[in-house]
Amino acid sequence: MITIDQARELRYYTTPRDQGQIVEVSYACDADRGLLVSRGFDRSDQSTSYSAAELDESVESRFEPWNGILPKTTGIWSPVS
Repeated sequence: MITIDQARELRYYTTPRDQGQIVEVSYACDADRGLLVSRGFDRSDQSTSYSAAELDESVESRFEPWNGILPKTTGIWSPVS
């Protein structure tokens, strides 16, 4: 898995549909750990949360959040702490 400190060091990108007015969700791909990491930033209380899901290695996928394309995951998201 990944620690909160490791998650904070990643470079995040926001998909066009996730640029919310109050909550913005952005993504980082950590290929070394085989994870897609999600960061949620709540502008109302300035809080940030992280969660991660394992990449689905059985399918070829791309990480192009600026084009709305995220890699496939196993679908199981876990909070990062």
